[in-house]
Amino acid sequence: MHASDAAAIPFGLVWTSIIAVIGYRSYARGDSLHELLWFAPFLLVAIHLLFGRFFVESLQRSKTYYGVTTKRVVIVSGLFNRQVTSLDLGDLDNITLSERSNQSGTIVFGPGKPTYGGLVFGSRTSGAPLTSPSFDMIQGARKVYNQIRDAKARTPK
Repeated sequence: MHASDAAAIPFGLVWTSIIAVIGYRSYARGDSLHELLWFAPFLLVAIHLLFGRFFVESLQRSKTYYGVTTKRVVIVSGLFNRQVTSLDLGDLDNITLSERSNQSGTIVFGPGKPTYGGLVFGSRTSGAPLTSPSFDMIQGARKVYNQIRDAKARTPK
């Protein structure tokens, strides 16, 4: 769950309710199948807002890999096309850790905090990129953060 879910979940519920009511009224009036199919795209968006985005994000996370070497941090991601982001530790000025009580967290490389482009649907799968590359919602975040800081300290500038 992301902070943006506080807005996305109620929005998804309202969207789904509106589409369900309009669709049901259309069905109750005896509208043709052609007229009822007009609601299908809106219903698919509603299902994605409520449930689908969690499955898509889970699938994307299962295809994302993070690595730390003595000189670089590497992020390999992408569902259909592989994207490799490689950052030189010597060039990283800002490394920020946001940790949760269960020791999971996000490590952001660069200025700023992770944001979701202002989209209310905000997730990594919504197409709204993070402002800076990050190790997003990883387990043992503080341990990884310390490994990165140690490796950075040993890297000549």
